[in-house]
Amino acid sequence: MKNIIYILLIFSFLGCKQSIKPTDLAYLNGYWEIKKVTLPDETIKEYSVNQSIDFIELDKNNKGFRKKLVPQLDGKFLTSDVAETLEIITKKDDFYIKYTTKFATWEEKIIKLTKDEFVVTNEHSFEYLYQRMKK
Repeated sequence: MKNIIYILLIFSFLGCKQSIKPTDLAYLNGYWEIKKVTLPDETIKEYSVNQSIDFIELDKNNKGFRKKLVPQLDGKFLTSDVAETLEIITKKDDFYIKYTTKFATWEEKIIKLTKDEFVVTNEHSFEYLYQRMKK
């Protein structure tokens, strides 16, 4: 009987998947720093200092943009007029960020999303961990 309970516990943990709710998507708004990238071969590239950060803004229809910003010592940011248009799309029970520029369109699947961090993966199985920028 104990073996059956242990087996059920193991399968319940293996079957757990973080569930992202539509209301969680608002967490994407704000300033984000990339912290690490995990490659398909499990190589990890960590970023202790970022020369640029991402600013994401979504509207109530889950459409918006992402811009690269360069932090300055006085607390302000340098930026250009270049922005990637984005929208959140749903496939099955998963959320994807669909980016569009005049040169390309691509998608990243949202794996994890909280107030302070999010993780996405792309078509090449690169996994990107972002943390909310702290002043």
